[in-house]
Amino acid sequence: MTFSAARIEHAVIKVAKMLQLNPDVAPIFERLERELEDAIAREQQLTDVQRRAKALLDQKAKASSSGGVRLAPPPHTEPCRHPTTFLPPPGTGDWELLAGRLGDELIRCGEDKAAIEEWVRSVVAVLNRG
Repeated sequence: MTFSAARIEHAVIKVAKMLQLNPDVAPIFERLERELEDAIAREQQLTDVQRRAKALLDQKAKASSSGGVRLAPPPHTEPCRHPTTFLPPPGTGDWELLAGRLGDELIRCGEDKAAIEEWVRSVVAVLNRG
């Protein structure tokens, strides 16, 4: 079982008082002194590890807040309109105009799809790097 340096130091002080009355406790005092040195070294090592860990986390936080990888949101696109939305009422309408509007919508949807596919590729590339 390990004890904190503060607790061992408290014991050293008590044994030092006892040592004034009884020299036979000198080996206990010496052992507690060694235990105290070990405990201080152990706590110092832990403190150093904690300091290095905090520095690493601070560095990572700083990198992510200033120039780290940031993904842009996907491009905003409108849903593709269903072809039936272009149909005029029965017996009316210009079929050439209908075909033109339908073609324009297909082109727009294809461009939107390509933009989203490119965004997905860039996200995958970033995720595969990290």
